[in-house]
Amino acid sequence: MLLEKVQKKFALTKLGAENLIKACISCTISYIVIAMSIGVLYFFTCDMLKLLADKSYTFSVGVYIAEFVVVFALIYIAHYIQYNMTFLNTYTESARLRINVAEKLRKFPMSFFSKRDLSDLTTTILSDVTYMEQALSHFIPEFVGSIASTVLLSIGMFVFDFKMALAAVWCVPVSIILILLAKKKLSSVSHKDRSIQLVRTEKIQEGLETVRDLKASNYTKQYLKEVDEAIDNCEKSQIKAEFTNALFVVSSQLVLKLGIVTVVIFGVKYLMTGQITLEGFMLFLIVASRLYDPLNATLQNLAAIISCESRVDRLNNINDYKLQTGGDTFEPDNYDIEFEDVSFSYQPGKVVLDDVSFTAKQNKITALIGNSGEKQLVHL
Repeated sequence: MLLEKVQKKFALTKLGAENLIKACISCTISYIVIAMSIGVLYFFTCDMLKLLADKSYTFSVGVYIAEFVVVFALIYIAHYIQYNMTFLNTYTESARLRINVAEKLRKFPMSFFSKRDLSDLTTTILSDVTYMEQALSHFIPEFVGSIASTVLLSIGMFVFDFKMALAAVWCVPVSIILILLAKKKLSSVSHKDRSIQLVRTEKIQEGLETVRDLKASNYTKQYLKEVDEAIDNCEKSQIKAEFTNALFVVSSQLVLKLGIVTVVIFGVKYLMTGQITLEGFMLFLIVASRLYDPLNATLQNLAAIISCESRVDRLNNINDYKLQTGGDTFEPDNYDIEFEDVSFSYQPGKVVLDDVSFTAKQNKITALIGNSGEKQLVHL
C-alpha cells in the first residue's frame, strides 16, 4: 500500500518508489548518526567541567579519541550509503522516467496530440523530469529524513528532561504548522508561475516554427515585442513566487531560531533554582544547536517540494492515459468497404452527397462520378 502511494505521489516506477523509500530511510539514519556525536561531545564536556572544578579528576582522552574516530567512521559510512540511495538511484530513475514518457507518447493516438500543445509536451519530457530528478535527489529524502530524525531526537529529549525538551521543541511544530497553512498559497503561486512560463515557452516555440512566415508577412517586430512581454511577465511571476516563498520560509526559520532563545532563558532559570544541573543545561544547548539544522535547510527547499505537485500531475496524466491498442489479430472474410447513408458538403447548405449508400468491392476500383446531383456509381 505504501509503495503504491509513493509511486502515485511522485509519478515513479515501482523500482523508483522502492529506491525513494530507501533514500528517505538512509537520510534519517545519516541524521541520527550525526546526532550521535552530540552524546560524545556531551560526555567530554561533562568531564572537562569536572576537571575544571577538581584538578585531581582524571579521564581517558584516548577513549574519547577512539569514540570520535568511530563516530566519524559511522558518519562516513552513513553518507556513503545515503549518496548511493539518493543520487545514483535517482539518476537511474530519471532515465527510466524519460524512457517511460517517450514510450507512452509513441503509442498514443493522434487525438491525444491534437489536444496538447507541443511546448507543453516538450516541457513535460525535459523540464518536469529534470525537476523531479533534482527533487528526488536533493529535496524529498532530506525533508523526510529531517522530520523523522527531529521527531526521534525530540522523543529522547522528553525522556531526559520534559521541561527543557518543551523549551527546545515547541518551535518545531509551530514552524511546521505555519508552513502547512501557507502550502495552499505557495501551491497556487507555483501553478500560476508554471502557466506563465508555459506561455513564454509557447511563444518562443511559435517563432521557431514560423520564422519564415513572420518575415514574409513583416510581423517580426510585433512578434519580438510579444516575446519580450512574455519574458517580462515570466520574470515578474518568478519574483512574486520567490518573494512569497521567502515570506513564509524566513518566518518559519525565525520561529525555529527562537527555540535556542527559550532553551537559554529557561535553562538559566532552572539552573539558578536547582531544577537542572550544569551538565544537563550544556546538553540541551548542544542539542538545540544541532536540532534545527536539518529542518532549517529543508525549509529553504520547501517551495521546490510543493511545486512538485503540478509537475507530478502532468506526468501522471501521461502515465494514466489509456492506450488504444486494439486486438492482436484481425481475420476479415473480405476487404469490402461499405458506406451507408453518407452525406457530405464542402459548404453549409450546398449538399454534394445526400444519404448515399454503396459498397466498394475488394479487388475492384469504385468511383463516384457525374455532376453535382447526378451521381453514378461505377465499379471497374
